[in-house]
Amino acid sequence: HTLNTLQKQATEQLQMDPTVVVIERYLNLRYAGTDNAIMVKEDSTCSFADTLASNFRREYGFELSAGREVLVDDARVRAIGRSATPNRAPIPTAIQTNPTPSEVCRVYFAETGWLDGVPVYELMELCAGHVLPGPAMIAVGTSTCVVEPGCKACITQQGDIVLHIGAAPSPEKNKDDAIKLLQNIDPAQLGVFSHRFMSIAEQMGRTLQRTASSVNIKERLD
Repeated sequence: HTLNTLQKQATEQLQMDPTVVVIERYLNLRYAGTDNAIMVKEDSTCSFADTLASNFRREYGFELSAGREVLVDDARVRAIGRSATPNRAPIPTAIQTNPTPSEVCRVYFAETGWLDGVPVYELMELCAGHVLPGPAMIAVGTSTCVVEPGCKACITQQGDIVLHIGAAPSPEKNKDDAIKLLQNIDPAQLGVFSHRFMSIAEQMGRTLQRTASSVNIKERLD
């Protein structure tokens, strides 16, 4: 009765056609004599009790007696409105593939360093078929799309941006970069940070052990 009432309320709040609303029903269940409840989703193929037993066995690694009473802590219903994909009108087609940038700026890239004269384009001013070779910047409302050197961006009929990634650096270049990085590492600094990160991981493990409810974690340190 409670789940049906919650389902009705959730469906009404969406203010959508009930035929396009997907309902997910949950019960927060626990066995009598235990403190930790498990959120169980309704399954048409089995009962809440069977799903609880399966989840409990997976979570804790053992089973409780079959006659143990099952308690309900609370009930939840999730209503999801499924709307149809809107038909997006196509944008105008470009006369030429190379648009005129709205401005140019100075941009830093890891592969090339600082570059002057990088073109900046406004997405709303671009047309379908425009091709923007990198490096370039595309202003998209409150965000920015960066086209790195060696890549290019193409504008689709719906006004989307499709990025074509250029060839990745060769393995030899990656190996040379790694060797240069290792040669510039300070051994003392490396030791300090190594021990610091290890200490953080150990503190996280002790905190998890103190606060865990699972026997596997608290006692077996699994």
